[in-house]
Amino acid sequence: MHPWPTVDCSSQLCLSGLPSLRRRPTCTDATEPPVMNAHAAVIEALKRHVGHPDLGHLLRHSAAICASPTNPMPLYRFADTCQRLGDLSGWRAVTDVALCLEHGTYEQLYFRARAKIRLGIWSGWSDYEARFFGDKFTAYQSPYARKLRWSFKAWDGQESLDGRVLLVAFEQGFGDTIQMLRFVPQLAERAGKVIVSIQPLLLTLAQHNFGEIATILPSTSALPDAFDRYVWTMSLPACLGQLPEFTPLAAPSPMDRFSSLDGCLHVGICWAGNPEYGRDDQRSIPVAELAPLFECRGVHWHSLQVGPNATAGDFYPHLRKPPLPLDSFADTANFITALDAVVSVDTAVCHLAASMGMPTILCVNTASVWRWGLENATPWYPSMRIIRQHKYSEWDPTLTAVREHLARVVAVTNEYSATHPAV
Repeated sequence: MHPWPTVDCSSQLCLSGLPSLRRRPTCTDATEPPVMNAHAAVIEALKRHVGHPDLGHLLRHSAAICASPTNPMPLYRFADTCQRLGDLSGWRAVTDVALCLEHGTYEQLYFRARAKIRLGIWSGWSDYEARFFGDKFTAYQSPYARKLRWSFKAWDGQESLDGRVLLVAFEQGFGDTIQMLRFVPQLAERAGKVIVSIQPLLLTLAQHNFGEIATILPSTSALPDAFDRYVWTMSLPACLGQLPEFTPLAAPSPMDRFSSLDGCLHVGICWAGNPEYGRDDQRSIPVAELAPLFECRGVHWHSLQVGPNATAGDFYPHLRKPPLPLDSFADTANFITALDAVVSVDTAVCHLAASMGMPTILCVNTASVWRWGLENATPWYPSMRIIRQHKYSEWDPTLTAVREHLARVVAVTNEYSATHPAV
């Protein structure tokens, strides 16, 4: 048994039990990252977090690294803890080592997928197919999913679809579906017919944008009558191999833009996701913490919040309600067309606004999902700016950055209005 690493209160770390894990000669990345071994990467990360309440988690993971030096899982868990603490350099250094170890189980492949996608390595989507074989995603254990998997053949991206009917089956959340809808035109070019099974709240929006090239059906417990192959929405990146050119979604019934004669921006805001999501408390922002934003000069705020958290905005007079109920994503898309920008946490609204080409500020927590990478921009949505939380559970600096960004936009808008008066 390897001894647990110990921490001296004087900040000197003793990790004599932690073996040095040299990088394998060939890595999964296309280019060789800086030479780093697990011993050095872990020690440097531990040094940065001496005295932190979560240091114990890092120590337990480092002990697991000692006990199983060729298993990438303890490294991935150590790296995830670094990320949650806002230590992206620690995440990167330890992840680089993990990626160069052998991966032989579905769990290892799934964690490699998350790491590679976060790093912008497209082959991570192929590893992401390992999600089907774990117990994390209960959606794949539903009768609908089991019937698909056991009774029909999945499309692998290589087989010809000429003259064949392809069923695209949704999985996971609304935002995931919106993100993957951009692949529908490519599928329509390759298949004889495409059927998209989609969540009912997305039906009208999807029919408006893709109804001429695909059959859009609401998801039910029953499968469509006839199809030859099926593919899950989150398998489309792996099957199609590259990100298609961005084409904005269109709202079914666009609204007139709010007047900007007073030089103010009209900004929509969504502060909470689905409370049934396991880590919603980490991604959502209590509306009370947003109150300073509502005092921003030159900005009119409009609520895009739906669900049980929507009423929390009733206590803030500067936060305007939409003129009509937002009962579907088509309704929300229609309302977004009247705005100048959207500020949102990591929920379906940010996907919707950015997929429409609307300037979108996404506020993400330190433990943000892998799809948002490491930078302040994403190739999925050209109009999106990502502002990241730097310390776990502390939103004030993030919201200050949002306020400063909007203030700059207001200043530029007013300067333009002063030099280009309306005719």
